[in-house]
Amino acid sequence: MSRWDRTVELVAVEYEQDAERRQVPVDRPRRVFCNELSVGAEAYYAAAQAGHAMAARIEVRACEYRGERVCVYGGRRLVVARAQGSGADYVRLDLEEEVGERCQ
Repeated sequence: MSRWDRTVELVAVEYEQDAERRQVPVDRPRRVFCNELSVGAEAYYAAAQAGHAMAARIEVRACEYRGERVCVYGGRRLVVARAQGSGADYVRLDLEEEVGERCQ
């Protein structure tokens, strides 16, 4: 059932020069509506085998997803581990927690 009652911040990470001419990352978040989907056992264990913790699976409208690799969902900063088309109108995003620079 589609309710679109939740939101996620899709974060585009861009780089700008600071005063000392160093490239620094700058977050550009956009808030969009989403549906939370259940995470199956297969996806959960596949993530665990890869050393990640599957946090959530969400669905957003395809026209709103621009390839962002980082998002904020449920108050946590997460990595988009997999984006998969779900029909012509939707994209399913598998979100994982990960420590280190990938999520920065």
